[in-house]
Amino acid sequence: MKLLPLPKNLFLRLVVVLIGLAILAFIVMQAVPYGRDHANPPVTGEPAWDSPQTHALAKKACFDCHSNETTLAVVLQHRANVMAYL
Repeated sequence: MKLLPLPKNLFLRLVVVLIGLAILAFIVMQAVPYGRDHANPPVTGEPAWDSPQTHALAKKACFDCHSNETTLAVVLQHRANVMAYL
């Protein structure tokens, strides 16, 4: 019994669907927190701030993501905002 070859457009459609599913799986994997206990290490020191205003600005704008004082809810909210743009 001889197998009939797939039409070219059906093969391309299958490839596109498989690539789309792989991309979707990768995006979903980014939302799953795996391999971490989500505990922050202790703060061991701070840089020499040039003024209290600089420290306040950095704490308000940057510390939620770029410090050992990160709260998981903020990180997950940021991920949700990034995913909304995709």
